[in-house]
Amino acid sequence: MPGHPWRATEPVPGDARSARWEVEVTVLRGPDSLDFGGPFVRGDRTDRHLGIAWGDVSADGTFRLIRGSKLKLADVDPALVAEAMRPGSRLVARIRYTDAEGQLIRPADLTWWAVRP
Repeated sequence: MPGHPWRATEPVPGDARSARWEVEVTVLRGPDSLDFGGPFVRGDRTDRHLGIAWGDVSADGTFRLIRGSKLKLADVDPALVAEAMRPGSRLVARIRYTDAEGQLIRPADLTWWAVRP
């Protein structure tokens, strides 16, 4: 986003049936925990996360935030992260904010899994 330190990927219209993004995350093994980095990872070491933002983009390209959500990387099972770090594998998150009737789900339904080649 221009004038802001956050990195953003492709915007998706708010009324789209689904959205998909792929971002690279690096994993560093510390003596007693994992740490995450990369251009899309935000937060200090205790709150590393990927952010999802909803908002309006004006004609001049200015973004006005309406709502945001964090996909907290520290909440992912370390065994799942290790599985996703195998060559050719990746970590996938699926988040649902609404049910089949379009009603808001609180808290959102978030699932993490590793995809192997």
